[in-house]
Amino acid sequence: MPARTTLTALWRFCISLRLTLFLLLLLSGACIIGTVVPQKAAHAEYTRLFGETVSRLITACRFDDLFGSWWFQGLMGVFCLNLVCCTLHRAPRIWRSLRSGSTMPGPEHLAALGCCRIVPSGSFDAAREDRFVRELGAAYGRPEIRRQDGCVTFFAERGRWSRLGFLFTHTALLLVIGGALMGRFGFQGYMQLYEGEQSDSVSLRDRTGFEQLGFSLRCNAFDVSFYENSGRPKSYVSSLTVIENGSEVLTKQIRVNDPLVYNGIYFYQSSYGKDPSGRGVVELEINSPGTPGPRTVRLDVGSSIVLQETGDELFVDRFLPDFGLDDANRPFSRSNELNNPAVRLRCQRGGEHLFTSWLFARFPDFHGQQTAPYRIRITDFEPRMFTGLQVTRDPGVELVWIGCALLMAGMYSAFFCSHRRVWVRCEPDGDGVRLTVAGEANKHKAAFKKEFSALCGRLLN
Repeated sequence: MPARTTLTALWRFCISLRLTLFLLLLLSGACIIGTVVPQKAAHAEYTRLFGETVSRLITACRFDDLFGSWWFQGLMGVFCLNLVCCTLHRAPRIWRSLRSGSTMPGPEHLAALGCCRIVPSGSFDAAREDRFVRELGAAYGRPEIRRQDGCVTFFAERGRWSRLGFLFTHTALLLVIGGALMGRFGFQGYMQLYEGEQSDSVSLRDRTGFEQLGFSLRCNAFDVSFYENSGRPKSYVSSLTVIENGSEVLTKQIRVNDPLVYNGIYFYQSSYGKDPSGRGVVELEINSPGTPGPRTVRLDVGSSIVLQETGDELFVDRFLPDFGLDDANRPFSRSNELNNPAVRLRCQRGGEHLFTSWLFARFPDFHGQQTAPYRIRITDFEPRMFTGLQVTRDPGVELVWIGCALLMAGMYSAFFCSHRRVWVRCEPDGDGVRLTVAGEANKHKAAFKKEFSALCGRLLN
């Protein structure tokens, strides 16, 4: 007996509504803490935000990785156990009510229902039976008819499966929690790809290392457009190609909120930028001796071209978007913006050095004739762009979506639907018949009373 008493007390504790509310209160408070406190940040960041004492408390209580802490996982486990126990406790009773929905109760049971009306009637013929079938069918679906000992009983119902709303809701919550736990086996990271570059690894978000994709991703091209008379980007698009086992499997243009998805991995367009090393394409206008006019050439930074009219080889060694000199008079770029573009040119004739000079786009004559016998001017520069990709793999996302859909269905069923049952019993009573119209609803009883009154008006008149 003591063992049974202990098990009964434990079972009652597991199905307790108080336990549910207490757990929800704790989980809500934990989620608020997890929102306020940055997750998986460096200790110095917590010290800067909250001070040394609070930062130590955050680390000790695992608030820095709250959703992965043992105590939060424990709370979630107890909450799941509470949901399962409550579901098992209610399921048999609900199942019995579903299976007994079409029973034909006796007159005493019908008279005891909250909605019941008993009236005498002169006769009950086929025409009246057809009218009952038609009216009940229009309101609740085709009725079931049972004839016994001279009595005719009609039964109709609607919303029987709304009683399972609790089951849908509980199952949905378990699916969402399970999907969230499965998400911990995924990863979040970042990729930075230059045009023409490919990679098969992702830098993890928490800076713990790299994640191998199992395939390569190549950036074919990147394009960004800006609002007129503004430096704000209007849209930026990356053309990406998935390469697996040496073959191109998939190519797609992605933009913000339109990711590429492959093998359950999502590649989102998140940022972009220019190559800080100054790589790109320089357009030069060259006046060569003995030629009638200038010609335009386009060169990649780090490449060279042979000038056909003289046979000289012109090298583009370096490009600085914002030229400046440091304390040791060494060239460097003060920013990635084209504030003072400059290119370092070098020319050779027959393998011998001819000249080396920095050429400035905004000050083409700054160094005079150091490029003699040529006159060279920078006309354009297209920087080498990179695309920043947010990479996410969440194996539980499908489970979460299924849970969300099931949760919406369960909440709709629980709050807006009700199981409504109506019986109409016709039994001999002297020279005539006695009509009994009865009904009940498990929810929204006030609305059902109005509905029942209107139905009686159509059936009994």
